Amino acid sequence: MARERNDNDRLLDEQLLGYLLALARSRKLSREIVTILNDTEPKLAAMIRNSTTGLVTRADIREMEELITDVRNLRAIAWRRIETLLTRELERFAKARPRELRSAIREISDDRITMPTEAALLALLGRKFEGRTLSEWMKTQERNDAQRIAAQIRLGRMLREPPERIARRVLGEARVRGSNGATEAARNRMIELTGLSLVYVLNAAQREFFVANDGLFDRELYVAVLDDRTTVICRSLNGKVFAIGDGPYPPLHFWCRSVRIALLRGVGPPLFEGFAAWLALQDEETRDAVRDATRR
Repeated sequence: MARERNDNDRLLDEQLLGYLLALARSRKLSREIVTILNDTEPKLAAMIRNSTTGLVTRADIREMEELITDVRNLRAIAWRRIETLLTRELERFAKARPRELRSAIREISDDRITMPTEAALLALLGRKFEGRTLSEWMKTQERNDAQRIAAQIRLGRMLREPPERIARRVLGEARVRGSNGATEAARNRMIELTGLSLVYVLNAAQREFFVANDGLFDRELYVAVLDDRTTVICRSLNGKVFAIGDGPYPPLHFWCRSVRIALLRGVGPPLFEGFAAWLALQDEETRDAVRDATRR
């Protein structure tokens, strides 16, 4: 005879659903970021098309370098907007997640709950994930974007291509939505970075909450989204139990979709037989939302 669901089952449901719905919100944020980059492209194209052809005289070289500087400055404005938007959203996620956990726990426990300080939560954005802080990641994206664009402008000018052809080198062709241009890489990298930073902030904010309330919790369950895209490392950790605050915390790589789930002290383990089995028990609307959140 199967046992009834306990408080850890209910808490696991809340943590998984809250986390996965946040991933869905990250997809919307990615689209906003890509739009900011795309909005620079008409003016960028006009700047290139209004430039000269070839690279023969010193005046040609000077004009080309001025063009590259103007393009870099145009994109820099967009990169500042993106960093401001991403930082603001990650700060919001960091502050909101402990509040959501507190609300869920209050429904099943009368124990006193300790909230991490706002300063501690905001400090998470200054820590490194996958080797860099958020600020360092953003500087890297901006620098690489500028270098890719400059390289294509210089190559086109060296080959004496017409400005229209150089613009296609930089921006790609409309028939493939710019996917064969130098600017496509920035869009792709920012989609990856948005997801990576969100997974980091949510797991880190949860860890701050769990550690602050270690009288309530005594262990954490590592849960990976298992499908044909799950990495070996996350697959190997799936289902493993760690003491509060110990062991590996996601993200462990780009496109990581794993999460740590805290379990209440003195309560038996949840009836959790893996992500797919858990998802099958949810209603159709939830399943659709989760599938959208976890796809690339």
